[in-house]
Amino acid sequence: MTEAIWSVRPNILPRTFERLLGRNELGFYWDSQFNGTADTLQTAIIEKLDLLDQDLFGVENISKAWGTLKRQFPLLGSRLEVQGGERVSFVVAEDRLEHSGPGEISFETVTTLAEAHAYVDEVVNGKRPLSDNLLARIVVLARTDQLNQVHVLIHVAHLITDGVGNTTILRSFLDILSSPPSKKQWDIEQRLSLAIPPDVLAPGNKAAQNRARLRWHRSIGHALPVLAQVALARVLCRRYIHGGMSEEEWNYRRREPTLTGGPINLRPFLDRQWYQEGGSTNVSLVIGFFHYKLPFIPLGSAANLAVGDDLPSFQQLLSLPRFLHRSRIIGKQAKHQFEHPLFTYIAGTRTTASIAKFKEVGQSWKEKQNSPAAEIPVVEQSPVFAHGGSSMGDTSGVKLHCRPAELYLGASTVQQKLHLSVFWDKNVYDENLVTEWLNEVREAAYVFLGGGVMSQVQARL
Repeated sequence: MTEAIWSVRPNILPRTFERLLGRNELGFYWDSQFNGTADTLQTAIIEKLDLLDQDLFGVENISKAWGTLKRQFPLLGSRLEVQGGERVSFVVAEDRLEHSGPGEISFETVTTLAEAHAYVDEVVNGKRPLSDNLLARIVVLARTDQLNQVHVLIHVAHLITDGVGNTTILRSFLDILSSPPSKKQWDIEQRLSLAIPPDVLAPGNKAAQNRARLRWHRSIGHALPVLAQVALARVLCRRYIHGGMSEEEWNYRRREPTLTGGPINLRPFLDRQWYQEGGSTNVSLVIGFFHYKLPFIPLGSAANLAVGDDLPSFQQLLSLPRFLHRSRIIGKQAKHQFEHPLFTYIAGTRTTASIAKFKEVGQSWKEKQNSPAAEIPVVEQSPVFAHGGSSMGDTSGVKLHCRPAELYLGASTVQQKLHLSVFWDKNVYDENLVTEWLNEVREAAYVFLGGGVMSQVQARL
């Protein structure tokens, strides 16, 4: 086994398949060793219309649906093997796809919606329930105050999924749960052939997509960093005029460029046959990363702002023509990155360069977690990413366990509405400050994109 392709272990029944992790998967593996960094948790409230139907959310029905889902997407039933501290492999045994192991399916009871939210928060930020031997699990929370509702929590390690994969998991599970029993048999070898990393998929022509939707998706992606930047400008201005920032820091912040980055769906850039046979929505990790740069924060007519002045409006900081100009700057950078003939190769090379860093952090975490780091002066914090984020996938029901010092802004459109969500490292960022920034991003989206309809923009912490 010399590369990330599947092979069958000889003379073993039930059949057992294995392959090495790809570069991106390996990076997220080392992330996961840092107390589950980058693990994702999807939540959904399911309501049954027939109160007399006692079987829908029962142990047998949930277990059957989860088993069917694992056979359709075998990485959900995989485990990891580490050899020599360096070589990490996926191992998929057929019997693990047929049966559930310890901790894989849990049924709990909560008394209120607030208690359900507290349970979710503990799963994301508490002791990690996932492990090398358990990469995906499902929790069903029954509500004693709403007998016709349950909360479904699907908890998955990031090295086997991404934004597209998360959407597929939840949609497919709910389809299976609500449909009559099916006799369809999934071919494990065919399903595993889809669960391969970009490393071994040859680049292909971009898959056909709905042009109008693609244009809107790109427009949101290009505008999001600009919205986030002008929102940050408002937060900084508010601090400065109220005396909460020194003159030295203000002069530094106002000149500092904005760096941002995040995941990009690589599926449309890869092998067309793989894409059309199911790779487009398969549950696996098929992402690269983009990096964008914007010039200094926009101050517009408020360039001479002084302590005690009124807070500038968005239009004073950034006119609509300048907003469009900055969005085009992002668009040009995106075009330069994504249309480069070696785009997928460059994406893989960047990942390789990051693996050693992720590994070092993961291995040293236990030794250093109780040793606070010395504070770094603002002017020495270079380079600093303003935030990460993406407009890929539906983040409306997702909780993300952030990397250290990460601030992640997600955007998606659901039922013709723009949904904004933010995740952050609570050890670094103040929740009130994050809330203030998110509200400013929402207001900026309303001003520049919403056409005067605030209800079209929804934000969620």
